[in-house]
Amino acid sequence: RGGRGGALLYVDIDDFKLINDRYGHEAGDTLLKHVASSMARQLGERSVIGRLGGDEFAVLVDQGGDLLSAGGCAEELLAALSAPFQLGARTFRVQASIGVALFDGSEPDAATIMRRADEAMYTAKLAGKGAWRIYHDGVEEFAPSL
Repeated sequence: RGGRGGALLYVDIDDFKLINDRYGHEAGDTLLKHVASSMARQLGERSVIGRLGGDEFAVLVDQGGDLLSAGGCAEELLAALSAPFQLGARTFRVQASIGVALFDGSEPDAATIMRRADEAMYTAKLAGKGAWRIYHDGVEEFAPSL
């Protein structure tokens, strides 16, 4: 992207397996479509969103390469996903854990950025889910959410 900074957000839907197990795969698929469209509506053209598989998404935010911008995007996604939505006769609220990795073009490869965002996401899950954490660049530790 021309050496510009950005952020990669690794989004994992909390307890998604319970939805599939309790309500069936069709309900799970509908939930995933809802999540994708909610994220796209919230972030609009600021991002590129892709489903990695299962209940995991990657969100590439162009020029969101600072803590304030990336954290703001993560907070926006958590708020958008937690809004109630109808699935048949049931009302659902989605929680997600989000890991954020900032990049400035000096990283060795895209896999490194993805690994950092994934590690931060697992740290968010360990913190109690429904949260986000950012990978602290170069120090191999994690900064808490704002």
